[in-house]
Amino acid sequence: AKVDPAKLDEVNYDAIAQEALTAKFPDVTSRQDKRLLRGLISTGTGVFLRKDIAADPGMLGGTVDYAVPLDDFADLYLKGLLADVGSDEAISTSVTPSQIGGDIDLTFGDDAMLGLARGHGATEGENGMLTLTSGASSLLVAFNGGTVKLTALSPAANGMVIAKGTVIEALDSTAPAASGQAFLRVIETPEASRKISDKMIVWLDTLKSAGLIESRFNSIFFFTGASREPELAGVWGAVVGSFLTMIVTLAIAFPIGVSAAIYLEEFAPKNRLTTMIEVNINNLAAVPSIVFGLLGLAVFLNFFGMPRSAPVVGGMVLALMTLPIIIIASRASLRAVPPSIREAALGIGASKV
Repeated sequence: AKVDPAKLDEVNYDAIAQEALTAKFPDVTSRQDKRLLRGLISTGTGVFLRKDIAADPGMLGGTVDYAVPLDDFADLYLKGLLADVGSDEAISTSVTPSQIGGDIDLTFGDDAMLGLARGHGATEGENGMLTLTSGASSLLVAFNGGTVKLTALSPAANGMVIAKGTVIEALDSTAPAASGQAFLRVIETPEASRKISDKMIVWLDTLKSAGLIESRFNSIFFFTGASREPELAGVWGAVVGSFLTMIVTLAIAFPIGVSAAIYLEEFAPKNRLTTMIEVNINNLAAVPSIVFGLLGLAVFLNFFGMPRSAPVVGGMVLALMTLPIIIIASRASLRAVPPSIREAALGIGASKV
């Protein structure tokens, strides 16, 4: 793709990354398979690529190795949290393919595969045929540089088994694989019970075995905000919002709370009005925070029509909630000053203030 440094916003950066990934699997040709393959990387890839190109225009004009985040389901699979995948086991018989791609037939030299398929949820049919549906475990056979997913098996003459399968990775040739040269991988979790398909699992394993997937420290988590994509979600928006909310809360609650405490403790006359104010302050300190939240919703948002801003409205609600605590603590601090210090200050000419 051609990228003009002066027109960075006119480029589809997602397509650049997706085409680079597709080039790693030239045998993936169908539109549906390409869509699955492109789904291995995060939808935020284009945003990061555009940002890095803007910061370093030297990336243009050549080929660069660029790391992109994986999709969350791909990440979960690689961490072993999405599918129960067994290790590759050598098949102790010969395997002969009918062709190298598409829907093919595999001929196994003995009938051991039939018992294995029954044990992993295959459905019995006519004439001893076994069908591996999406509700059964997936059986993947790797040989001749490719991978085949078995879909059905049936007994044949001379104790052999004919299996139908779908090629996920194209085979190098139709040469028979001798005993021990083909390997079986069993994905115990049925494909219908997981968020990642057999093809995506094979592609991820291929990329990992080629050293193209690595685990890194997730710096994205600290410098991005909320996102619908888990791999792009971060705490930066929450941190900034909390900081701004605390600034608004402090700017409102601290001067008002301390001033009110000084007035009530040092200057206010002792009468029924001040007594009622003190009682209300003590009562507000015991009110649950959810009540203040409902108050902010009803008064600040609905009645005054203020913007739905967490720092502004949230800060004002928190200021109301913390005012009683600040006033009570400040008054207690003033009461803790010994009378002798007050008298000494007045004795050397200090005013009431």
